[in-house]
Amino acid sequence: MLVNLFAPSLLILAGEGMRAERYLLPSARRSLAAYGFGDRGVGTEIAVEPWGDDAWARGAATLAASYYMEHAASRLGGERSATS
Repeated sequence: MLVNLFAPSLLILAGEGMRAERYLLPSARRSLAAYGFGDRGVGTEIAVEPWGDDAWARGAATLAASYYMEHAASRLGGERSATS
């Protein structure tokens, strides 16, 4: 459905479930061809990124650093972002 809406040239399938890519990827390719509107799925490249445990740790560290920097900036007189 997202491929039909946005027509990306690259589709990245990620997550720890992709460690089983040899079982999942053929089905994903068939679904892309079967359910893509017109030629939407024809030129879409599929890449796989099987996350390891370190990806979760990097994400958590990034969130913590972002939170800290945003609040430290506001205490020092800086502007807060629009998402706050």
